[in-house]
Amino acid sequence: MMNSSFLTAIMTVAIISVSSSLAVITTWLFFPQMRYKLFMQIIAFIAIGDLIGNIPYVMPYRGTAGGWWCTLSGLMNFTGYPIEWMWTTTLIYFLYSLSVKGYVPYRLWLYHLLCWGVPVVLALCSLSFGNLRAPDNIYEVCVIPIEVAPVAYHVVTYYGLFYACLITMVVLLVRLRVHMIHNPPDTPAKQRAFKVTIDAARWYSWILFVFWLPHNVTSVSTTGYSSHAYDILLMWKVLHGTATAVVFFVQSREARKLWRHYFRAKFCDPSLPYVVKGAPKEDLRTVSEDLYRVGNDLDADDLFGRTDSVASTTSNTSTRTPSFFREGSEIVMPPLHRNSHNSVT
Repeated sequence: MMNSSFLTAIMTVAIISVSSSLAVITTWLFFPQMRYKLFMQIIAFIAIGDLIGNIPYVMPYRGTAGGWWCTLSGLMNFTGYPIEWMWTTTLIYFLYSLSVKGYVPYRLWLYHLLCWGVPVVLALCSLSFGNLRAPDNIYEVCVIPIEVAPVAYHVVTYYGLFYACLITMVVLLVRLRVHMIHNPPDTPAKQRAFKVTIDAARWYSWILFVFWLPHNVTSVSTTGYSSHAYDILLMWKVLHGTATAVVFFVQSREARKLWRHYFRAKFCDPSLPYVVKGAPKEDLRTVSEDLYRVGNDLDADDLFGRTDSVASTTSNTSTRTPSFFREGSEIVMPPLHRNSHNSVT
């Protein structure tokens, strides 16, 4: 029998998480100078995955086997979360590449193809095993039929993908740490840049581990779907969207500053200029006096929420190269270790 209080709790958590994801996505779309930053884009893509996966939990209705909402909610669940896992892995890899090699991969279209296409194709293929069914857990969305073939397919393509992403992130973080131990940054600027990079990589991988691993371990157990622990961990995994938003806004001072300035201009002092969607890029200087800082003082805003620039460790000039995180960019930062040379993808 469904516990109405627990269902309300799941819906409330889902609404909070969906709202948090929308806050990240809105920051990316609303402010023009945030729109072209590669890492801002990737975090927004993670939020989109969370949004797609969590929307079904906002609804009190779970659907019946073969019904349109049962099928749609199941596909959203099977698609959204793998998108989130794969873009998080991509984020960690790009941070690793940035720190060790001094550039991010050039062919971004390939990552879009993988991170969007693979989850969609795998989810659609699950329909070949028949209609999705109502799960044993009355709070969960519709799942695959309990038969050998569909269950095996789901374990390999869904949980297998999660563990592949998790292992990849762990390997990248270990390699990054080992590399920096053997090749420590030799200037204060490089030390700051490395700290920002490793902190970001650690936080986004850590929240994925904390919010998803307990749920997925419980799910593959024999009594997972019908256990009380699963009910609790169901709410816990949904909160990943909120955790992602919290980490982003804590790390991105510029995102906080833009929203604060916007609301001040909108509601407190209309005479203040504020950035609106589509504002000319040359007018963005009115938002903050330090949007165009010297590039060798890299911090979290340079990665996740500051006007695009080349982070140079050899020049003290204030010349800025706009949108260095756009697709097709070349050098974004020298490798953060001694005796390095600039690399071009």
